[in-house]
Amino acid sequence: MDKEEIKKLASLLYEFMRENKLSEFEDVLLDSLEKERTDKLGIVRTPTLNSIGRELGKLIVGENWKFERLLRLWKMSFESAGGREIRYIIINALGVIPRIDYDST
Repeated sequence: MDKEEIKKLASLLYEFMRENKLSEFEDVLLDSLEKERTDKLGIVRTPTLNSIGRELGKLIVGENWKFERLLRLWKMSFESAGGREIRYIIINALGVIPRIDYDST
């Protein structure tokens, strides 16, 4: 994925989070990442997930609901086929938030 595709996907995921449609978040994410899976292991490369997570973190930094919905996504990821991808994105989103808005974290 190039930078524009990553930004577009992060914006779409943000909209699902904002509207509290977390199951759609998971579906869209996994469908979008399907072409990014490696042939050998069938997983998405970590740098791609890191980039998506950082972009998502930049978008949700000012929202009051960010931690609540990230926690719900985290819990959902353990019941999902794409749990690894979701967890990597959440971890990277959480890594961006304190750098931008340290006082509220």
